[in-house]
Amino acid sequence: MTPVNGPILLSLAFTVVFLAGLVSFLTDYETGKCEMTYMFEYPQFVRVSHDVDLKYKKYGLYAYSEGQLTEKARSMVFDGIPVLFIPGSGGSYRQCRSFASIALRKAQNSRTRFHFDYFSVDLNNELSGLNGALLQDQFDYVIASIQRVLELYSENRAPPKSVILIGHSMGGVLAKAVISQLPSNSNLVPIVIALSAPLTRPVLSLDYFFERFYSRMNDHFQPPDSTAFITVAGGFNDFLVPPYLTEGGHIHVAATQVPKSWVSTDHLSVVWCKQLILANNRALFESVDPRTMQLYTDRDTVLAVFRHHLVRHSGTNIHELDRYGKEVQLAHGGDWNEGVYRQFSVRLPKGTRETRWYIIPLVMKPQHEHLTLVGVNMKAVDWVYVCAASSVRNDQRFCENGHHLTHLSEISPSVRYKRRTLRINMHDLKMNHTTATHVAVRVMPTSDYAALHIDINDPDTRHLIFNYGPSFFSFGPKEVLPLTVEKAVHYDIMLPQLTQLIQSYTLYLEATCTGQGHHATVSLEVPWNHHDLHQFYTDALKKPMTFKLYKPRPPDEVEYASLRLTLDPTCRYKISMTNNYDYGMMARFYMPMLIANVAAVILLTLRGQLSNIETKERCSFIFTALKEGVKPYYVVTSVKILSRLLAFDAPIIGPSDSHILVDENIDILLLPLVMYSVSVGIVWLLALGLSISLICFESTFHKLGVKFFTKTFAGRIGWTDHLLKAFDKIPGVVACVLIAMSYSTCGGLAICLATIFYFLKLTQMAQDLIEDLVKGVAKSIAYKLRDRIWRKVKERWFKKKQPANQGALSIETDEKLALPSSEDQVEPGTSGANAGSSGDQPEVLLEETEDDDDGFEKPMEFEVLTPGEPEKVTKMDGNKLVELLNNQMSENANQDGSTTDRDSSVDEQSFADKLSFGIGWIKEAMENNEIFFHFTMFLLYLSVAVLNIPSVLTWARNYKYNKSLIPDPVFLPALILSACAAPLWQLEFPRVERKYFRLISYVVYLAAVLVLVYGVVSIYRISFIMSIVVAVVTLHQLLAPNKPKVETAVDDVPAQPEEPVEAETDSYSERVKAKWE
Repeated sequence: MTPVNGPILLSLAFTVVFLAGLVSFLTDYETGKCEMTYMFEYPQFVRVSHDVDLKYKKYGLYAYSEGQLTEKARSMVFDGIPVLFIPGSGGSYRQCRSFASIALRKAQNSRTRFHFDYFSVDLNNELSGLNGALLQDQFDYVIASIQRVLELYSENRAPPKSVILIGHSMGGVLAKAVISQLPSNSNLVPIVIALSAPLTRPVLSLDYFFERFYSRMNDHFQPPDSTAFITVAGGFNDFLVPPYLTEGGHIHVAATQVPKSWVSTDHLSVVWCKQLILANNRALFESVDPRTMQLYTDRDTVLAVFRHHLVRHSGTNIHELDRYGKEVQLAHGGDWNEGVYRQFSVRLPKGTRETRWYIIPLVMKPQHEHLTLVGVNMKAVDWVYVCAASSVRNDQRFCENGHHLTHLSEISPSVRYKRRTLRINMHDLKMNHTTATHVAVRVMPTSDYAALHIDINDPDTRHLIFNYGPSFFSFGPKEVLPLTVEKAVHYDIMLPQLTQLIQSYTLYLEATCTGQGHHATVSLEVPWNHHDLHQFYTDALKKPMTFKLYKPRPPDEVEYASLRLTLDPTCRYKISMTNNYDYGMMARFYMPMLIANVAAVILLTLRGQLSNIETKERCSFIFTALKEGVKPYYVVTSVKILSRLLAFDAPIIGPSDSHILVDENIDILLLPLVMYSVSVGIVWLLALGLSISLICFESTFHKLGVKFFTKTFAGRIGWTDHLLKAFDKIPGVVACVLIAMSYSTCGGLAICLATIFYFLKLTQMAQDLIEDLVKGVAKSIAYKLRDRIWRKVKERWFKKKQPANQGALSIETDEKLALPSSEDQVEPGTSGANAGSSGDQPEVLLEETEDDDDGFEKPMEFEVLTPGEPEKVTKMDGNKLVELLNNQMSENANQDGSTTDRDSSVDEQSFADKLSFGIGWIKEAMENNEIFFHFTMFLLYLSVAVLNIPSVLTWARNYKYNKSLIPDPVFLPALILSACAAPLWQLEFPRVERKYFRLISYVVYLAAVLVLVYGVVSIYRISFIMSIVVAVVTLHQLLAPNKPKVETAVDDVPAQPEEPVEAETDSYSERVKAKWE
């Protein structure tokens, strides 16, 4: 039976595509464009003593300083605004130096009367992102550190009453947890900045401590009234935390949208990326009230500052917005020019010596509705106004007064020169300023290059729609616009089909320019979030723009994502696009779901084996069980229905995980089927790799096991080798040691060691199976070779001397040959070659005599030993012996009264018997119930061990502080698996004679469904479910009664005559088997 069928091949195809997407996800990232931050002086971290240090010996609190200021910090003298940095999972307290150093340098260079004092907590680089049991201790230490920081200012004249929190990764989660516990009127934490922090739920919920901590933090979360909560996502370069998990603050923005940054950061560079750190520090400095030298107490003011620096920057001072609503007097001097074209550009390669004014008339016509202004390298802060050009001087119309439009502009992305863009509806502008006649643009004197691009258009002609649905394969780009309008600057492309995370668009922009040095910018604008993306096209940058969503489009969202093109007026562009499903995005966002699906496929494989034992009393191979037991159509359907029914909040385990995916809008119709099929392929490949490793590398794994235990327990290799052999003889002792280890050290460690021992036991079983297979194959080959040799001897010795009327009887054995003696008669229907094996029929040994020199002239002679008379030896040549045997066969056929189609060659019949015996041996070896059963049980152990490796890493990191992992999230599964290991390793399982295999298979099927319903997001539940399955199967093998034996009444069965041929075959097989042994 082949190990694959149609569904398996389809699953393998899905798996290959998914793995290709995974490779694409890991390799398709934006080249790091973040600039490094540098310290001007050597950074110093001064330890701050803490009362809780005795309780939390592994944690610490540090103050940052540089150069000569270090002595001040060592004296515990601080007079700035306190900021506490909280590192993330595996992060160091030293990661705050980029924030702290830039803030220190900015305070010194700006000569402000205030500065920031940066503190950082040392959380021992713990992997809190993989072990939720660590979060509570870290939370308690952060709370105590906040109080300790404020104590350092207690002797100041005006001590601060609040601390700014900046958290990276899980540090951001701790910061959110802090403000979630504060009362609504608290001003303890005025600002929280969370960088790449999974705030809505953990990326991998590997233990129930995560669920408890997040539930307490997010249930009815409402930050204090005075707290501004800002969250920043890294972007597509952050492989660890998806952007949609970082939401939850008053302002949420991706690093790619931050003005003057526009770069994607990975999970670590988000804390040192210079462009992003500068933007955050500018916001922090402008959040300080210059009158009190402390932070603004009004949260709306602080949020406006951060929105200005992190979302949309107009290039103005946020605190001067009030003056932009008033009428201002414009300078009368300068050169005033009125534009008469709807599209034109002004280029000043060497700048200008005087102020230049360009006025654009407000015309109430459709083709004059929308205005796009792009100012390149504008030196003036205030550069655009709306005014009434009613005055005339030197034949030039000019404006005396006007209203600001500068605050409506924005700093736009650019790789060459600073660019500011204003997009405005001139009809609305005219309605709001009824006396206004023109839009005035000011270019201040400068010696540098400057340019101004004006594009007046009808918005209907510049709004394009790309409404093609995504496809699985790319068939080339589709044309959006054959050629842009001459001197056009602005275009919008609506994307109504861009709704899901797994979609990927590619924009092709082909430029035909009349000059050199063109510059175009394409921006993806996402209305339901601040997740804009930008890409530039220049003479050197011609790569197509590939863009995707950070978050799916909400169902109630009425606006669409769109592309905004800011083009170079010296070029005309051909625009085309593709829209495909991105398998890399599927791997990126949905890969954690594979954990539950792989576990479910392993359980369904075990179910198939148990069902096969019930029907055939034989445990099927894992590939057979995969083919027959993991068909998706009933599993996925059951899971989908049950997930909908269990969407309510159950008392113990809560709602099904499907509601989380629905709330996050990442649940796709065919997603469960695709992920399940991929998991089937992964399990199939895993089983194949494990089978090959068991067959080919048994000794290698044994050596690795010896080295592992040698290094782990600091023993000698010889001693460890003997210990492993002893454990192989008494595996129950190993199970007892693992149970004790679960109590004394870490449950995850016990499970990992149990998995290693299980694998070593599996390698030994595989070695025994291989020996049986080799033995059977060797026997078959030996029989065949011997028969061929004797056939050649017969052909050469008997061909010329055999009478013509005799049949071609073969004598190809050196065993005892049955011949009739003078006292015994051959039974009818029994050949001479087989007669001696039935009853007490005598046997005659044939012994060859030597021939003459020719070897063929003298007939070959045999010494015949007459049975019952060992001293009587009769010599007989080969011809007479053949004649005797043929006569005897003819007599037997005549006595039987019927003709047969029996083959005349006794040798071929003998070879068939021997070959069938060898094949039977191979078949018996391939039906090894024990190794097939333990193969799947090992996969269960392996799955639980992999899921709990983070617990082992946590225990190892904290071993010097505590030899036991407290609390241990995996203690109960470790206890169950360690206890079940004793009978699994000591006794011979499976016991196919047990009853209720079908009932146990139903239990395993239910467990697989529960894994897919409750374990897709809450991964920690998988360990408990699979441990319970192992316990149920083990208890069934130990306690279930045997099936009743089927007995046949002897009186009802008529007596059957003995069959000498079969008796001879059985006797022969037994003799050969005994000879081999």
